[in-house]
Amino acid sequence: MTYLPSQRTVSVTVQQQPVEQYPTTITIDQYPTTIYLNQPFTVSGQLIVNTPMGPSPLPNMPVQLYFDDQLIGQTNTDSTGRYTFRVTVAVASPGSHNLTVK
Repeated sequence: MTYLPSQRTVSVTVQQQPVEQYPTTITIDQYPTTIYLNQPFTVSGQLIVNTPMGPSPLPNMPVQLYFDDQLIGQTNTDSTGRYTFRVTVAVASPGSHNLTVK
């Protein structure tokens, strides 16, 4: 008896493994309520991720500091998710402005 070769082809779908996404929270713990032109000031806080097991710090992540919409500083979080900026604002009109950390 002789067997003839057989072949079967099926179609499969390739997808990337789903990535679990969790919300993050960035805090601003220290900041001045009044800043002065050309005088350094400090802004610090922590970046955490909120997982089903609770909040955890996010180490070695980039963080940017904005004065109104202008980027004035960049750094990475430390091993405990903390960041610190020591910056100076050289140009701004008197009045209320926004500090934003992203």
